[in-house]
Amino acid sequence: MQEPGAVVQFHFFGEKEDSHQAKSIMEEALKSRSIGKYTVDRNYISFEWEPALSIQSIDASEKMPVVEDSELSLACITQGSSAMQVRWFKDGAAINVQTSYRSMWTTLVPKNSKDQYTAILGFEKAHVLDSGKPI
Repeated sequence: MQEPGAVVQFHFFGEKEDSHQAKSIMEEALKSRSIGKYTVDRNYISFEWEPALSIQSIDASEKMPVVEDSELSLACITQGSSAMQVRWFKDGAAINVQTSYRSMWTTLVPKNSKDQYTAILGFEKAHVLDSGKPI
C-alpha cells in the first residue's frame, strides 16, 4: 500500500446527537473515495466524537471578598475537545504567569468521568491588584 502524500484531519465539534451528520458526510466520502479533488483512503479514516466547547462553571476557592495575602485558586470547569486550551484574562489582558512578579501558577486537571476538564489559576498570596472587572 502506498503511504499518503499528505494527511488532513477534520475536527467536528458539536452535540452528540448531531455527530451522525458528520459521520454520514465522511461515509459518503469513503463511498466516492474523494472529497473534491482529494482522494480518501479508508485506511486513514477514524471518527471520534468530542463535545462542543462549553464553560460549565468558574469557581473560587475563597468566598468573596478575598482576604489579602490568602491563598486563592480559580477553577474553570469546561467540557469539550481534548485539544482545547484555557487562557486566563484580567480586565481584557491575557495573564502570563511566567512573567508575573510574584507566585502564580496554572494547571489543567485531566478529564473526569463527566468528560469535564478543570483549568486552575492559583495565587500563592492574593493581592488587591488581582481584583478585576467582572465580565
